[in-house]
Parts: sequence; C-alpha cells; structure tokens
Amino acid sequence: MSFFNVKEKKVALLIATFFLMSFVYANESLSERAEELFLKKKRVEAIELLLSAAESVSNKNKSSYLALAKRMGSIFYQNKTQQYYEKGEFHLYKSPDIAAELFQAGLKIEPDNFKLLLGYARSQLYLKNGKAIFELITEKQWLLKIDSVFFRLAVSAAASEGSEKNLVKYIKEGKEVWKDRDRQVHTLYLLQLGEAELKNEKNSLLMGSLIEPIHPDLYYWKWKESQFGEKVDWE
Repeated sequence: MSFFNVKEKKVALLIATFFLMSFVYANESLSERAEELFLKKKRVEAIELLLSAAESVSNKNKSSYLALAKRMGSIFYQNKTQQYYEKGEFHLYKSPDIAAELFQAGLKIEPDNFKLLLGYARSQLYLKNGKAIFELITEKQWLLKIDSVFFRLAVSAAASEGSEKNLVKYIKEGKEVWKDRDRQVHTLYLLQLGEAELKNEKNSLLMGSLIEPIHPDLYYWKWKESQFGEKVDWE
C-alpha cells in the first residue's frame, strides 16, 4: 500500500509540474504574441489579447497583464508623436484648446496611443466637453480596462454637465470592472449608494493620487454637494 501511495504521489507531482510548466509557457507565449503584434504596429490587437487573458487569471497575474497592456499602449512609435504629446502636456492647464489640437495631431499618426488619448480626454474635461469624452471611451472600450483613470474622467465629465444618468452609469461600471482594486472608484461607488460620509470620503479621495494636480474631480464634489444639501469645506 505504501509503495502505491508513493507512486501515486510521484505521478500527481509530475502532472502538477506539467500543468504548471504549461501555464508558465502559455503566459510567456501569449506575451510574446502580444509583443509581435505590437511590433507590427497592431497595438489594439496586442492590448486586446492581453486584456482577454487577464479576464481568466488571478488578480496577481491580472495585474501583470494589465501593466503590459498599458505599457504597450503608452509607447510612441515615432518621435514626432511624442513631441506632440509633450507640447500638449505643456499647454494643458493654461491653454487646453491648444493642447487638444496638439493631442489630436498626434492621434492622426498614432490613433490608439494611450498617452495621447488620455491627454486629449483631459483637455476635453478642462474645456467642459463631456460629450467628446463619452464618445472616446465608447469607441475605445479597452481604455476603461487598462486604467481606471478613464472612469474617473467620465465621472467628472458627467458631473460637470449635471448628467446624473452618465454619472451613475460610469460609477457603477467602474466598480464592476475594477472591483475593489481601485480605492477612488470604490469611494465614488460608496458615495453614489449613499453609504459613505461625504466629507471623510471626499478628503480621502482628494488626498490620493488624482487625475490632475488641480483636481477636476471637484466637478463631482460640487455636484454631490448639491445632492446632499450641505456646504462642503473645499479648503
């Protein structure tokens, strides 16, 4: 009996090792395929391959896939597009209209560059053009899956326009996509349900690493202030 137990344990160990090595190889193979697609300038195909893989793995491996997808989305294929991005960032706060034009010029060359898309969305938030942000994330759904910043931008845009429908929509979707992995998205969800103290949660959110140094999320809090019927100390 002891002999068979040892033999069975060895077989089980060999099988487990085989599946473990197969999993590791599959991960390496998948990453390599994504890199090949990226080098062929098939950026979105590479990103979607990684996002698809992220849906079926643990949170630890999910983070690795998402990080790689974001990295592939953020690399510039050309120096010219990077220059457009850097100039756009320079003008973003004081002249968002100029920044928007620069980001758009870069997007004509690299239409799926994550940094350019984020820069453009931020410029539209400053220009109070929420419609442009909603159109962007509707067209490019993958943006919502590799970084929760686009959900927060959508929430800010909805609040600045006074659109409760879009506000609730993107808060709930953000919670579903990011679960409890993003504190800011989770905080917005709690507030939407009325399950959190306004001032405490507002402070914890604004003290975190937000979208911008000047906090476009204040659009959201101004809207929330009117809903709660109480004056919020913004200092």
